[in-house]
Amino acid sequence: MAMAMAMAMAMAVAVAALVGVVGVLCLLAMRFWSRQGTHVKGLPSGNMGWPLLGETMEFIQCLSSTQPDGFFDKRCLKYGMIFKTHLFMSPTIISTDPEVNKFILSNEEKLFKSSYPISVTAIFGKKSLLSVHGDLHKRLHGMIARNMSADKLKGALLRDVNTYASRVVSSWENKKFVKVEHEAQHFTFLLILKQLMGISMEDEVTSLVKTEYDALLGGLLSIPSKLLPKYAKALKARENVARKLAEVVDARREKKDNSEYTDLLASILNEEVEEGSPLPTNQIVDLMIFILFAGYETSSRAITAAIKFLTDHPQALQRLKVSILTYYFSAVMFDFCNGS
Repeated sequence: MAMAMAMAMAMAVAVAALVGVVGVLCLLAMRFWSRQGTHVKGLPSGNMGWPLLGETMEFIQCLSSTQPDGFFDKRCLKYGMIFKTHLFMSPTIISTDPEVNKFILSNEEKLFKSSYPISVTAIFGKKSLLSVHGDLHKRLHGMIARNMSADKLKGALLRDVNTYASRVVSSWENKKFVKVEHEAQHFTFLLILKQLMGISMEDEVTSLVKTEYDALLGGLLSIPSKLLPKYAKALKARENVARKLAEVVDARREKKDNSEYTDLLASILNEEVEEGSPLPTNQIVDLMIFILFAGYETSSRAITAAIKFLTDHPQALQRLKVSILTYYFSAVMFDFCNGS
């Protein structure tokens, strides 16, 4: 009996000692992690957070809360306008200083080279506008700029805006209420897909891509691990979207003549023929996926905010109506005077 008790006590002491050693090692690891970069001259103050995860979880929680700037405000008060942290498995320096940001952006490709979290690169693609540099970046940027000029968009874009807006609004006829944000996203997605690749709202590709694209965006700002369902689902959705868009690109490329289209894809394919330097299909797909995101998120939010604030301020809405009528009247008179 005494022997058994002695052995039990010895095992308890051994377990306690092991737990203590592990605890000390964890504390030392945390201390080492949090002090990463402190010996590097010139790095700002900050906290690296948990090993590997860093401060990612708190950052994501703030983004989805009613105070998305809370993450930055808290650290600016403690460390200043420039601080270090660790987000999405990457050591990061964040600047909220307008002058510093202006300097960085104006020296892109000179003193600085942009890079993005692993999750962003994986979902948008290694050949997207975010990931490429140098001559290829300039070529892709030039293609977009030439196709998105005011003169080129004036006819096709305004016509599609009117058509798609009318169809979306008419679908509300038998509904008791609608979620404005959802409807703005739906409208924006349809419009951008048409402008980018000529895919109409009646095309079955549209509904499929829209469903998958929402899942794709869900994993954009997440910890890049395939073990996490949200990120794994986003990568799978990315594959599905890329495959469908690649089919559209290949089908249009086989046509040879894209003169019937006025979208970005037509400009890219026509330029390929003129220059004799075709872009790989996956490169075009990555470009489309990124531009779709850039226009989809920003435009839909702007439309939602505009509807909300114009509804709250009827005087502003009335002035906007007068301005629009004046603009259209001036445009009609200009075309009439010029014999158009």
